[in-house]
Parts: sequence; C-alpha cells; structure tokens
Amino acid sequence: MKRKIITVVKLLISGYLAASLFVCGACAAKKEKPKTKPPVPVTVAIAIRKDVPVQVKAIGNIEPYTSVAIKSQVSGQIALVHFKEGSDVQKGSLLITLAPESFEATLSQCEAALTKDLAQSKFAHDQARRYELMLKDGIVTQDQFDQLQANAESFAATVVADRAAVKNAKIQLGYCYIRSPISGRTGKLLLQPGNLTKANDVPLVMINQINPIYVTFSIPEKNSLR
Repeated sequence: MKRKIITVVKLLISGYLAASLFVCGACAAKKEKPKTKPPVPVTVAIAIRKDVPVQVKAIGNIEPYTSVAIKSQVSGQIALVHFKEGSDVQKGSLLITLAPESFEATLSQCEAALTKDLAQSKFAHDQARRYELMLKDGIVTQDQFDQLQANAESFAATVVADRAAVKNAKIQLGYCYIRSPISGRTGKLLLQPGNLTKANDVPLVMINQINPIYVTFSIPEKNSLR
C-alpha cells in the first residue's frame, strides 16, 4: 500500500511541475512583444486624366519622295564623272561631262556663218539704201532697186536663221554637262567614263529624293485609328 501511495504522490508532483512549467512558459510568451516591420516608403501624387498614346509596331518600307532617271540629251562619249555612287548631290550639281569638242566645233562654225552673213546683210542693206536715193533721182530703175531690196531682206532672214543655229549649238554644247535636276542621293552608275551614250537612251544614273521621304506600312484593321 505504501508503494502505491508513493507512486501516486510522485505522479501528482510530476503533473504539478509540468503544469507549472507550461503556465510559466505561456506567461513568458505573453510577455514578449511582437516584432514590427519598418514602414515602407511610398510616393504620393495627384491622379490626373490625360490621353495615353497607343503604339502599334509594324514592318514598313522606305520609298523615295521622287526618283529621276538621268539620261543624256545628246550622243557622245562620257569624259568625266563628278560624283560617287551613293553620295548626296544638290540641285544643279554637275554629275557627268561628255566630250564637248565636236559640239564646240559646231558652235564655232555657226558663229562664223553668223559673222559672215551679218557682213553681207549690212552690205546689202547699205546698197539698197543707196539705190533708194538713186531711184528718187531717176538714176536707177525700180526693178534694180527691188532686186537689191530683196537681197537685203534675204540676208536679214539668213542672219535670223544663223542666230537660231548659234543658240541651238550652245544648247547642244550645254547638254554635254549633265546636271542634277533635284537634290537627292545617287544610285549606281550604269556607264563608266569612256563609254559612248546615245541621246535619250538608257539611264546613266538614278537620283532618289530622300528629304522628305515616304514610309509605307500596313497594320491590322482593329488597330487602325477611327
């Protein structure tokens, strides 16, 4: 009996001690303060209402604003090229020079013919004026005066034709110096110096105007602006 009592007493003491430890642990846990996290910094702003741009990505093609095919207006040999392929040129810039010797010779012939006919026209005009005075005095006949007057008018017409020929020869000579009609970027030179070119034949070079420039692209209809 004594052993049983002692055992029961031991069990009671053990349970009391365990309960005491549990109560003490709970009290200690209650006494500990929970750890707080530091405040997070934030930025404050006033909300406003505004339009937001809508961006749509698409693949496009760059196209020149204007393209000009440079051709020779006269037949001749390419003597000099004054640009590099892919370089930018300004309107009026000298691009290509054709051999001008034959055109210079033609111009000289026309100018010589003009000088000759000017002298003959002046002589015929002076002679007709003298015969006009002699006609009034009755020294020459009307037929003689009319013949000289016709010669003077004929030479005057020849002078007009000679002046036109000189002007045309100068124009043809000017065509030997091919200039850019627009500002832009040159392409590939199709005929190198030394080659012969014909009037209004194959293009010698292409010039593309890139300022301003066109950009073409396509987008889905659902993304198009309405």
